[in-house]
Amino acid sequence: MPINFIALNGKHPFLDYQKLEDSFKNQFSKHCSEATVYIFNQFPVLISPETNIDFLIIIAIENTKGNFISFKFGDNWTYLHNLIIPIKLVSEFKEDFIEAEGDSLLINNTFVDFSKELSSMKFGLNSYLRKRCGFKDEFYIHPAIFVQNESHKIIGDHLMNQSFHFGLIADWIKASEKDILISHQPWYNNYSSIDQGVNEIMEKASADSIVGYLTKKKIDKIGKEISRQSDLSKNLGEKTIIIKGKAGSGKTTELIELCMLGVKSGYNPYFLTYNHLLVFDIAQITNTLSKNLEMENFISFKTLQGFFYDLSKKLKVLHVMTDERIKNLLHTLRGRMRSVYDFLRPYYINSDQIDFDQLKSALQNSALDKGLVNEGIDFVNYLRIHKVDSEKKLNKYSTRFFEMKKNILETIEENDMFLSDYYEVLKNTLSAIQKPDVFFDEFDLTDKGHVFAPSGRMSDKSYYLDSNGKLDKTKFSEFKNRRIGGRRGKNRLVFIDEGQDCHWLEKEILAEVYGSNNLIVAHGGKEQLIRHMELCNWQFINGSKNDAAIKNKRNKSFRIKPQIADFCNFLGKVYDIELDIEGLDTTDVGEVIIDFRSQLSEEESSELFELFLKKGTINGAKNYESLLVLLHYLHSKETGVAYPQGSESVHINEYDNVTSDRYKSQRMWGPKEKLSTDGYDFFDATTADKRELGLPYPDQIRLIKYESCRGLESWSVACFDLDAFFETKQNEEEAEKFLLDQEKGSNIQNMFITNIQRKKMYAATWVLMALTRAIDTVYIQVKDQNSEIGQLLKKYIEQNPGDLKVITSGNVNEVDEQG
Repeated sequence: MPINFIALNGKHPFLDYQKLEDSFKNQFSKHCSEATVYIFNQFPVLISPETNIDFLIIIAIENTKGNFISFKFGDNWTYLHNLIIPIKLVSEFKEDFIEAEGDSLLINNTFVDFSKELSSMKFGLNSYLRKRCGFKDEFYIHPAIFVQNESHKIIGDHLMNQSFHFGLIADWIKASEKDILISHQPWYNNYSSIDQGVNEIMEKASADSIVGYLTKKKIDKIGKEISRQSDLSKNLGEKTIIIKGKAGSGKTTELIELCMLGVKSGYNPYFLTYNHLLVFDIAQITNTLSKNLEMENFISFKTLQGFFYDLSKKLKVLHVMTDERIKNLLHTLRGRMRSVYDFLRPYYINSDQIDFDQLKSALQNSALDKGLVNEGIDFVNYLRIHKVDSEKKLNKYSTRFFEMKKNILETIEENDMFLSDYYEVLKNTLSAIQKPDVFFDEFDLTDKGHVFAPSGRMSDKSYYLDSNGKLDKTKFSEFKNRRIGGRRGKNRLVFIDEGQDCHWLEKEILAEVYGSNNLIVAHGGKEQLIRHMELCNWQFINGSKNDAAIKNKRNKSFRIKPQIADFCNFLGKVYDIELDIEGLDTTDVGEVIIDFRSQLSEEESSELFELFLKKGTINGAKNYESLLVLLHYLHSKETGVAYPQGSESVHINEYDNVTSDRYKSQRMWGPKEKLSTDGYDFFDATTADKRELGLPYPDQIRLIKYESCRGLESWSVACFDLDAFFETKQNEEEAEKFLLDQEKGSNIQNMFITNIQRKKMYAATWVLMALTRAIDTVYIQVKDQNSEIGQLLKKYIEQNPGDLKVITSGNVNEVDEQG
């Protein structure tokens, strides 16, 4: 059997396949005469939103005597049996000077980091082969970055040359001393099985790369829009662009259009969003568009928190935040407790009976700064739990409250610093970028030079240190400039979805790293604000008004059909939320289904799913587009489940207020097992750690928590236990701090908002976020029809007789007279 070269999915335009084959034979044919090399052009399916695979090489050597490829490492020989090598092509540094900093690259003295791309290719492809292609055994994936450049260098997993060839592969294996040159053990044991295995991968990848009608429709629309230059696109790279609009008004779609226009104009876009699950949807659209339009640049996607984690880690901010932070927090807490105690004491002196909601309303509407109000609300909640009803007890429990917070702080470990103290990490990251000398002095970095040494070989670790092993301000500034310069990249544009929910520190860091003229932001109103207490103002950056190009979209929705829009507007008015969505122009008004059955049997769930998927299929939608299932998971204290040790997570919020959260109980959704047996395939994203999920595919139905639905859409959305979700949200601590600095609403004469009103507004904002995910059908199931949401549903039914499907018992077709 000869050496066979097999091209799959067409041929990559960069590769010279004949020269590639010749280079393999020149490099290895001395002892190898029987082998197969597969070259996938543009691996058909997206395996990670962070990068694509430009070409995938699979090498397999027939295991027969005298037929081998080997490498000598020290005194030992290692034999290559089969290798899976996903490769990312980088062509923007063809004429640049490249050197090493550890195992990473310095390009024109700027640190350029491809570690995320390498890890994404490795773990993404491994996950795909096991979860989607049915392979049981573990794969040893060896990813590489090929940087087209005039030099011939191997730096870590970075391969540099003018053209790609197998001499580079051989040099890379030698330089990295890879000791595992078997990517898949069964192929070693049975060489002939590789053909079947590769065919299975190709067939599954081809099927998974097919987009449904709704996604294709959106892709076609965006494709037509980017064939012409819009007014906004003329401002790309010139000034901040802000797109404002209501839910479903097309903000994100317009953001994608501008993103693709940026690619078309030679920019390198970076897309940031809060929702991990939304990243896939946008990546799928842009990846398909890029292929259709034969665009070279790949758009990188990341969650905002993931971006800031990587940045703070690269700048070593996380490494230098020490016990000094805890001391400062305790000092702040002590001062605030004195002020809060002084504020509350008169109420205890002058009242025979304490109304805790009244205390919180007084705090919320006081002139105290927001940090004091935050701490005060936490303290009042503590007083309520312990039934503190006298001035004597107030004094006693204020001391206990301080000690409790102190104990919470002492549980923070360095590895948890980012999540626990997110806003302080942001503050220090901004300081390190803007004022490196101040940051250097504040954390006394002179004797911490080893922290800033480049990773990789030990011989490189003295670079930033002087002859005495000390770090100075000049070297720290160089360290900082190299890493910030690398993030800017060439022609970088940054697209930010849901920009209204950014914190001002996040905004300032993005502007400082990339320049305000390179930021493009989709921005909703306060009715879409759920992450922070203040709307982020992108027109002010670094204390000055920004020359921004602003587009205010109409209230008209391009997604939500009229019946759903009407119900959402009804709910918004009840809670004084200025929603005012105008539904899609269509004679088909859509459907609102209200289900008062407190618990559904497996058969009833199957009937519902059959209905929802039929609705989507008729309209050309794949399962992924047809149905989005939203679930509510109760906190442990609500289910009676005991807390396991360490089940609290510690957070310091944006006002330096120390809080702790209870983890939610995780359990399988009841009907899932039966529905899976019936043939439904689920992408179950109810897990706490989204990084382990992989990506969803067209034949899967999304099963997610309410909190993860932001920005997503589906033909039908099924909202289970919506009343329980509302009750849980209004009882969260954050509900009492919602919109503290905002007026309640223009139609309210009395701007004083009670604590209870504020909590309900917060909960209703979350509910509306879920309901506005639907295109055609929204299904609402409640556990208790006498709950607040249950009563509002009944009121809406009374106002819209005959317009709704209302289920009270039996199957989906058994509706009451008003249905």
